[in-house]
Amino acid sequence: MGPRQAAPHPFESRPIRPEALSRGGPGPMDAARRCRGRRQQTEVFRSDMEEPWKVLVIDDDPGIRKVTALALEDAGYRVITAPDGESGIELFKEEHPHIVITDVGMPGMDGLEVLRRIKEIDPDREVIVTTAFTEIALAIRAMQLDASGFVTKPASDAALSGALGRARDRYLKRRDLQSYTALLEERWMDTAEELARMFQFQRLLIESSIDGVVACDRRGKVVLFNRSAEELLGHSRAEVVGTKSLMELFPNVEAGRFQDELYRTDDDSQPARLYPFESRMLCRDGSSIDVLLSATVLFEEKEQTGIVVYFRKLEPEERS
Repeated sequence: MGPRQAAPHPFESRPIRPEALSRGGPGPMDAARRCRGRRQQTEVFRSDMEEPWKVLVIDDDPGIRKVTALALEDAGYRVITAPDGESGIELFKEEHPHIVITDVGMPGMDGLEVLRRIKEIDPDREVIVTTAFTEIALAIRAMQLDASGFVTKPASDAALSGALGRARDRYLKRRDLQSYTALLEERWMDTAEELARMFQFQRLLIESSIDGVVACDRRGKVVLFNRSAEELLGHSRAEVVGTKSLMELFPNVEAGRFQDELYRTDDDSQPARLYPFESRMLCRDGSSIDVLLSATVLFEEKEQTGIVVYFRKLEPEERS
């Protein structure tokens, strides 16, 4: 198939013309060829990548493939080309280019199918489609399939360079987002392991305490009842946690006195604390024991989230 004679886009200038190669005239992105200052921009791109940007050009027109490849190589890209969609997909699998430039209107596998296949293989790769001016509807469809951009033929230096710039930006942003997400996941795992170790340590600390430890949530339901509390009061953990309220562990009169003393403070900015405090707590058999306890109201952003109580049996000689 020969070069398409499509009407130039009104905003395009200096179009790619394959015949320019034979007569030595200006070709695509010829400014890059004449002014090697563009190499500096290329070095910036390379600094963002572990290897030079690799571009796969798929087009059934050999002249357009050749002239586009020369232009991109002059701009610092590593370029590979394919004459049709099928071979282009195979090259994509072998070479893993960062960006693919594919013609839409190719015989056999067209550019839209190439785009679909590439996105199935690697959704993170960027695809630019090239179209004749009469194929704008196909270009719009390509954008809906997540193409990074499209360029109408005959393509100018500015249009091709702009499309490549957008594709690079999308690629780098996606790569940075993935790196950031991976970092967050890694840090989350580290944090989760550290929290697990901390919780395990706290659990062992609470369980090994010679004092009874009881905690309730904001509704007053017991959420923690350690081994010493079981031994002192005779309740099993299963009988208390999630079923009894903290106040049910005190005789009625003592429950009221405990709450009155706990929340008695002259300074609202200070957390409610109580220590040492002599009281009585109920055992499973209905009897009660004298205890010496301390208690603290737990807050989160000025909202009460629970109460924790530490207690031990009060010996007769210790009573005030």
